[in-house]
Amino acid sequence: MKILLKNTLTGHNASIYKLLNAGESTFYSLGGDGYLVSWNTYSDDGVLLANADDKLFSGAIISKDIVVAGGFSGQLYWLDINKKEIIKRVSLHKKAIMDCIVDRDRLYTVAQDGALVIWDITTMSSLATFSITPFGLRTAHFLDLNLLLIGGMDGYMYLVDTLQINIVNRWKAHETSIFSILSDDENIYTSGRDAMIRKWKKLDQSLQLEVAAHWFTVNTMIFVDQHIISASRDKKIRIWDENLNLEQSIDVQTGGHVNSVNSIINKREEGIIATCSDDRTIKLWSILH
Repeated sequence: MKILLKNTLTGHNASIYKLLNAGESTFYSLGGDGYLVSWNTYSDDGVLLANADDKLFSGAIISKDIVVAGGFSGQLYWLDINKKEIIKRVSLHKKAIMDCIVDRDRLYTVAQDGALVIWDITTMSSLATFSITPFGLRTAHFLDLNLLLIGGMDGYMYLVDTLQINIVNRWKAHETSIFSILSDDENIYTSGRDAMIRKWKKLDQSLQLEVAAHWFTVNTMIFVDQHIISASRDKKIRIWDENLNLEQSIDVQTGGHVNSVNSIINKREEGIIATCSDDRTIKLWSILH
């Protein structure tokens, strides 16, 4: 599998930190300018939906009407995309909210303050706060029903039972902060500030494979078919097979971004992936098989 540049979209005035897949041909972007922008893969123009006047680093789609965004200030913003306004903001986290994840009627946020907060999405209110580590948290991923994997800024992986709200297991996965987590039926994949991608056995968390994947922080990873696509602060996008063999590397010379690549989404229906960057652009890539 390879990807080929299809289009470059502009409109943000600062780094773009997060892309959210809204289904069909629509997706959203969140950035350091505080903007929530809606995009269509068939158009060059975005639509500004809200401005939080805060750097928006993380987010999640709650419903067809509501998006939440995590700010660098620690505030959580509830954004109504139809009214194009912020309908609620909550200052519960004490530092930047690094990731947001939705499961059924719950929202889970993790932040640099080291806390996991569980929210009721119907009432937009917090249900529980669980302090995990004083070193901060960076990313979250559901491993199984009620089992949430959280990547710490101390390099540890924390497996949390979201019903009992306790730590079931933890292990040292990277030398420094963990930035991204993926899983399939048998494996867990992690990436970090140490530029490594590691593959772990899901059953007992034993290390299976590792690769020095990039020159700098591996910001994010996604699955596309039987492949992993990674993006890094080294400005590169790379495609790996399931055994972490490199199949393609994209940089500035081959149409890539000129600054850190921060987020990737898979628009499976259109055969496109989208990437965003500190260079304030979004790039659309055609998937070639």
